[in-house]
Amino acid sequence: RSLNELAQLAVKAARGAGAPLGHAEEFGAAVARLAVREPEALAELPVALGGPFAPVEAREEGGMIRFSAAPAIMLAPAICDAVPAEAARAVFPAPGTPALLRAWLCPSLCLTAGEVWVAEAGGEEPVASAGPVDVPGDVWSALESYAARTHVPASAASRLGAGAGLRDDD
Repeated sequence: RSLNELAQLAVKAARGAGAPLGHAEEFGAAVARLAVREPEALAELPVALGGPFAPVEAREEGGMIRFSAAPAIMLAPAICDAVPAEAARAVFPAPGTPALLRAWLCPSLCLTAGEVWVAEAGGEEPVASAGPVDVPGDVWSALESYAARTHVPASAASRLGAGAGLRDDD
């Protein structure tokens, strides 16, 4: 599989699992980084899509931001948004998908044992070019299963009005 194929399926799977659109798009990019950096950790993906996808709670405590427990798909964007902007450190409960969280976090952030801090200023780290990615069959099947939840069931009603009709001149 190509990185792009994996990333796009991950986006669709995250949407099918119920993640917000922006989080799903960031999830796809993180999955591509994960496949390059720690391909053996792709097994975390079905766990990451298990939800719940509720907003992350954050509160400031003495120059730190403390986050509520949440899956990486909700926690990582909150950390990336809050840490560089408001505080030098953030603390959060360990997620069930640590490799995904590491791949997701901005390159300028460091992660150790449930704590994140700004390491250095920097932009987005490019994903290295790679050949085909070996995705375990059970992981690929789980992603496809979540992605299939975005499909509209075939029925007479779903076909009504589908297509160009009698004239297609646009």
